[in-house]
Amino acid sequence: MMLVISVLVAMAILAVLMNVLNSLNFNPNSAKEIMKTELKSIATSGYGSSSPKEVAFKKDEYIDVKSVLGDASITENEVQFKCGSESTDLCSGSDAPLNIEESPGTGSIIVNKNTKAYVVVCGDDSKGQYCISVGRQGADAQKTCTDTCLR
Repeated sequence: MMLVISVLVAMAILAVLMNVLNSLNFNPNSAKEIMKTELKSIATSGYGSSSPKEVAFKKDEYIDVKSVLGDASITENEVQFKCGSESTDLCSGSDAPLNIEESPGTGSIIVNKNTKAYVVVCGDDSKGQYCISVGRQGADAQKTCTDTCLR
């Protein structure tokens, strides 16, 4: 009888703990964190491009240059966001999931709807230019980033 009560109490405690853990956001693969990690990596090497990474953008999320800069050794004015050239439905128009402001240093991404997209970070320290490109397809994000910052 005591064993049955102990098992029931343990299961109740486990259920409460699982509920608490599920409510916490342990998402190191958020769009902002991926951008920050990749930007730091490219800035440290001084030149290059990340591989396309699919990320989830969450409704009402706001990402600006300052929030992805982190402790990378570059300035805000060297960083800009870009929308993939073949992804205009993703980031332009009143009902687009993302609103991307592409101005260097002051750019931002406002997430209007939950969506998934690909992110590529590239840059060239000799030009003082780093891009964070977002596209529906990885190849589109890669091409836009490369065409904008590496050529």
